[in-house]
Amino acid sequence: MRFSVHFRKGEPLDEIVRESRTADLLLMGYHHYHTLGGENNTTLVKDTLKKSFCPVLLMPETGYNPDRVFLCYDGSDSSHKTIDRFYHLFKPHCRIWPVHLV
Repeated sequence: MRFSVHFRKGEPLDEIVRESRTADLLLMGYHHYHTLGGENNTTLVKDTLKKSFCPVLLMPETGYNPDRVFLCYDGSDSSHKTIDRFYHLFKPHCRIWPVHLV
């Protein structure tokens, strides 16, 4: 799997959204959720989920074997593109995993 890591000072959300326009999938680790701390962390995760143009996978601390998928749709262009990318990326698994559209 090819990936890149960016370490920059400034507003991380702007960079995440910019990178999500060309990314197939964005992984946010469990440790990320707990290391930023405070309200800013919750806002970053919520805003990333809302504004990203690719699927965002929130990874648990240990192991990952999904038994269902929740896709959020709010009518925005980014959510439409995200669902489209998710389907094309995980098409074979969509037959196995129950997929819920919220």
